[in-house]
Amino acid sequence: MSAKELAEVCDRSLATIYRRVQAMENYNLLTEEVTRDPDGTQYSEYRSELNEITISLEQGQLDVDISIEKDAVDQFAELIQDLEQSEKQDGQTDTE
Repeated sequence: MSAKELAEVCDRSLATIYRRVQAMENYNLLTEEVTRDPDGTQYSEYRSELNEITISLEQGQLDVDISIEKDAVDQFAELIQDLEQSEKQDGQTDTE
């Protein structure tokens, strides 16, 4: 769905939609895909990565569990990135 379509469906301004989209992208809840019309016009479409949200309240404690859909390639890339960051952090502590 494009930002313009979201603005119409949600009855919000484009600026508001773009702020919300940016926040959701920051939390990996949306992905952006650039699309071209037959006339060559380029625009972004957004796809939800959200699988499920579970909210529970027990004994006054709120628990929120968010399940995000990721393909194997994305999961592998994140694993490599995490490992590289760990190695950098380990290297910094060894030299200190």
